[in-house]
Amino acid sequence: PTVVEGEFLVKRTLRNKLNQMYFGKGTVVTNTLPSSFVSTTYSIMASMKAAGDIVDYGTKNNPVTGEIPARAWQDAIEPRRINVVCSVKYAYPLDWATVQVSTYI
Repeated sequence: PTVVEGEFLVKRTLRNKLNQMYFGKGTVVTNTLPSSFVSTTYSIMASMKAAGDIVDYGTKNNPVTGEIPARAWQDAIEPRRINVVCSVKYAYPLDWATVQVSTYI
C-alpha cells in the first residue's frame, strides 16, 4: 500500500479499536487513563505488525529517523477526548511516519 493508504489503515484501526475498548464503557478520566491508552496502542500496533500491515512501530525517541514512542493525553479543551500519537514504519519509504488519532470516552 501507499503511505497514504497505510496511514489511513493505521488511523482507522487505532480509532476503531480504542473506541471498542473505551467509548461508552463508563470509563472515568483519571491520571492513569492516558497510560492505559498507550498500552492499548502498543497492543494494537503489535497486532498490526504481526499481520504484516506495518513493518514496525515506535518505542523510543530518535530525532534522526523520526521514530517516537506512543503518547496519550487528555484534550485540554474537550476533557472527554483522549489524543494518541505514535510512529509507524511502512515497507516503503523506510522513514517513520507519525500518526495521531483522537477518541472520546
